[in-house]
Amino acid sequence: IEGSGLHFVPSHGSPFREWKSLKNRVHIDFLSPEEMKRSEWEEFQVYRKTFAVIGVVHCPSNPDIKEVRRSFEEVKRNHLFSTALRFRCFAFEPLSSKEEDSFQDMVLFPHQGPSHTQFYITTILSDVVSMLLKDFEDLCSRALKSKEFALLTPADKANPLSNIMQNKKAFHGRKFKRVADFCLLAGSPSDARRYYKEGLEASKQAHDWIWVGGCLEGLAVCSYMDQGEIKCRKQAASQMSDALSNYDKSESLASVLRFSAAMKLGRACVKWGSDEEKYLQKGRDVIRKNISLATSASAQDQISIVLEGASVLIKLKFARSAASQMLQASLLCLELQETLKSHQLLKIVAPLYKMALKDCAQVSRIDSKKSIIDEKIDVKDEKKVDKESIDPYRAFRGFANIVSQLREKGISDLNWIELHVAILGSIVEIPGYSQKTNANDTALLGMCYGYLLGNCSPYF
Repeated sequence: IEGSGLHFVPSHGSPFREWKSLKNRVHIDFLSPEEMKRSEWEEFQVYRKTFAVIGVVHCPSNPDIKEVRRSFEEVKRNHLFSTALRFRCFAFEPLSSKEEDSFQDMVLFPHQGPSHTQFYITTILSDVVSMLLKDFEDLCSRALKSKEFALLTPADKANPLSNIMQNKKAFHGRKFKRVADFCLLAGSPSDARRYYKEGLEASKQAHDWIWVGGCLEGLAVCSYMDQGEIKCRKQAASQMSDALSNYDKSESLASVLRFSAAMKLGRACVKWGSDEEKYLQKGRDVIRKNISLATSASAQDQISIVLEGASVLIKLKFARSAASQMLQASLLCLELQETLKSHQLLKIVAPLYKMALKDCAQVSRIDSKKSIIDEKIDVKDEKKVDKESIDPYRAFRGFANIVSQLREKGISDLNWIELHVAILGSIVEIPGYSQKTNANDTALLGMCYGYLLGNCSPYF
């Protein structure tokens, strides 16, 4: 939404005194109910809140306005939308334009073609955004005047509200940080910077480290908005690093905040490193440390953190590190019996590795009913491979339980080379190899393949 289309004007004494409509553009983040999830940290990071709810109804398909109204009222009472300040129901192709055939918050869009409808939607959204800006201004003004304004986070579960109220520095630090967040949401980084600095000093004196980290994150965003993504990088990188250090002081209480901030810094380093390599290395170090700290999280959370970190590492041009992390995530998936997910990860990892059998030319079929090889493997070279010259435990040295599992399935030590080829051919395409396998134990298959990759060398 262009700022020029907004009809919000800051009032006298407004916290948004530097707000300029012609310099702003509002970006709306639309989420469906299925994508939404309330965060326990939304009081600390207000952008996690839902501020407006828009319902959509096609009138010819839903002619009963009373039923539409009842459904919309149920939506408004949904706990997912308890933080919303504004509600609208967009009704397209109304069967009547009479006032009695609508209700409060319902907006009628007559059928007049795509271009007209788009214009009306933009106009109504501009009105909603203008109202939200006024709501933000009122919230900030009340917070600044209040002497009983207190904010709690999950880290305060063992800290009574009365303690926060009595600690004047913590009280003011949190209040200023909240006002700064709304200034930033409203598109006024100059105002936000002023309040973040006040909140930073007060929180430092109160040893309120989580809120110190939050103020530093906010200052980094202000630098980004004022200076642009390239000019801001030195200052913003320093502020984000300081934020991570302060989150670390709160140990596990702020782990979610720490992981989130580290990913933000890592993604920023992708852009900053386009013409200065030191930022690529900085991003790598931040992501690696983030992943190493995830060991205290649940297995599912570890997988999510590792995969998100690996995606950033690839963009930072550290594919070898990313491959190693994804391999560990795939083995975690196997521990959780998520074999399909594990195999999908292994497919992504495989191209980054040199395979142990990449120089093998041809492997003959073993005359055994329990062999897992069904046919010969066609490759460019016609050489024969001497099975005795290959270390049969190359990929499995040190994993005695895996060896015993395979022996129970009738696969002898002499079958290791065929096992490797069958695993590779069944999960990922390798140049020069084409064969089928009748190995049906997907968990065993994934474990073998994972260990095989773990003992190979990445390309770079």
